[in-house]
Amino acid sequence: MAHTLMTEANQRGISSLVQAARAGWHTLPETVLDDFATLEDLAAQYATDPDPETATQAAAITTQLRTAVTGGKADDLITGHIRPALAEFLTDFQADAAAAGQYATTATPTLPMLEVPDEQQQAYVRLAESPTRWTSIRTSWRILRGLSLSATRDPAGLDSVHAEVANTLALRPVWDPNSPAARLASPWGEGVFHLRLKWLLDNGAQIWAPTATEQTLSWRDNNPELAIR
Repeated sequence: MAHTLMTEANQRGISSLVQAARAGWHTLPETVLDDFATLEDLAAQYATDPDPETATQAAAITTQLRTAVTGGKADDLITGHIRPALAEFLTDFQADAAAAGQYATTATPTLPMLEVPDEQQQAYVRLAESPTRWTSIRTSWRILRGLSLSATRDPAGLDSVHAEVANTLALRPVWDPNSPAARLASPWGEGVFHLRLKWLLDNGAQIWAPTATEQTLSWRDNNPELAIR
């Protein structure tokens, strides 16, 4: 029964958001973190003493949490917490790419890397491990976009390249994500995360975490060939 007190928080992704914040991948308002901790305490209390009053208190806390992350609040969390975390990630990524030197464009470790300074090796290791941090930030962004209740007109939705890159038009003709050729042969070569992200950043791609409205505008602005705008 104790688990049922956490059901809505789990189903709405609130639990995932809090765990990501606790892991340090991004921040959340202290009120959200405190309310979630209270909900956990109530669930643990209910496990040993299933008092209906405890369930009532948990329901009230859950309502507060739902209100704090839904609708316009979700957009506020994207702009105020997810976006700064993404910016920090990109800064760290570019610093590691610079420190790794020529090996930043290497898909997998090579024997010559054993001869380079430890700092360069560690920078490459962080590049190789960067998908973990990226995925956590993007997952929280996807959860909040779902909770925002706003829809984008971009047909590809959350999976659209315009949900990741704000200025795809500026990258043409070097890379056009809408062209069949781009899907068959990408300019960064192998399908390795850090190779792709480094190529995008080196070529002026604006990596972002947009709200639904922002994504719609990006989709329109970066596809001038669309008949309906």
